[in-house]
Amino acid sequence: MGTMRDKLDGFINMITKRGTTQDRNTHTSFVWTGLFSDKMNLDIYNGDGIGAKIVDAYAGDSTRRWVTINDDVKDEILKAMDSINTQKIIKDAVKWAYSTGAGVIYIGADDGAVDPREPLNENNLRSVRFLRAYNKNQVCKDITLRNTDPVSDNFEEQEFYTITPANGQSFEAHRSRVIEISGIETDGDTWSANGDFHISIFQKVFDRLAGLNEGYSAASDTLQEYVITVLKMAGLFQHMKMPGGEDEVVKRLDLLSMSKHSLNAYAIDADSNESIERLSTSLTGFQETLEKLEDSVSVASGVPPIKLFSRSGKGLNSNNDNELRLWYDDVESIQSEKLLDPISRICMLIQLSKDGPTGGVVDLNKTITFNSLWQETNEQKANNYKTNAEADSLYIDRQVLEPDEVAASRFIGNPDITLSDDHF
Repeated sequence: MGTMRDKLDGFINMITKRGTTQDRNTHTSFVWTGLFSDKMNLDIYNGDGIGAKIVDAYAGDSTRRWVTINDDVKDEILKAMDSINTQKIIKDAVKWAYSTGAGVIYIGADDGAVDPREPLNENNLRSVRFLRAYNKNQVCKDITLRNTDPVSDNFEEQEFYTITPANGQSFEAHRSRVIEISGIETDGDTWSANGDFHISIFQKVFDRLAGLNEGYSAASDTLQEYVITVLKMAGLFQHMKMPGGEDEVVKRLDLLSMSKHSLNAYAIDADSNESIERLSTSLTGFQETLEKLEDSVSVASGVPPIKLFSRSGKGLNSNNDNELRLWYDDVESIQSEKLLDPISRICMLIQLSKDGPTGGVVDLNKTITFNSLWQETNEQKANNYKTNAEADSLYIDRQVLEPDEVAASRFIGNPDITLSDDHF
């Protein structure tokens, strides 16, 4: 009867140490460098153009086309929101959320309260006078006042925020007077260690940004030394060993430099066996390498190359329209997850305002819809109209629909076409 032997799954190569305890891959692990300081996050945003462009892409596109409110007569609610710069404040809050980990909006409400620590009194609200956006560096939460009741609607939320305006006096505000837009969501332990805030997007992309900047610097250094002039002098080393030889060589080089600057030519002695060569550095593969580094930044940040670097990504069937549509889908998810509730809150407070456009009357059926980011070109619109017209002709010819039915289904509500009453 044979002896039993351990059975090991996998490949083992004793020569290369593959699959053994000395395999370097088995000792590879990921080590997180830890939380960035608020100053570092702000320094990246203020000092790195690509880092700022990542943040601005999220902030800009998530608010650029803004919103529509159904049954908003004469856009009165939207106009009231515009009067307190709601669109810009939301954009700024998103910018601070992605760059520092949180964007906090303070609601300047006229509700009769003297102390902003008091809960916002919606029953006594006269108006929303202003909105202000602050970054995480300007806001502090007292974690000792965190709601620890697991059955409360405000479980794990803070009761008060301490806000420090730029060059201003710090003040405390009740959470009902504050709207927080979070950055990149993280785990509970990191959230708690970060002062009950989520993290900056720079935590995710820093290594890739650093690698890209190193690539750009290397390319710049290579271009500066793209062409090198080589002067060949017979017996150079022997000459330099002689007394005063080094000084003569330096003077010779200075004369060559002067003649190059003055005459755009080199003056050499034909009988001294001197010769000059210009050697160039090969740039083959530089563009592809830089594009790979740029793509790694796009992958880490979620912003496509067409937005970040104004060029299309690589790959089969890759084109600008497809990349933008996928990007806009991502932005629409962010709008729903991060921006809908804050905008709805402001919209509700404006309706509750007794001096506002609705006189304090709230319509709970009002809904907020983000306007589509995708905008068809005139050529695309014309092609769509042509395709629809051909389909409509078949419906009419085969008596599936009447002409008036087709006109109503296609053009009522279309901002590009106005139908007269004679059509109906």
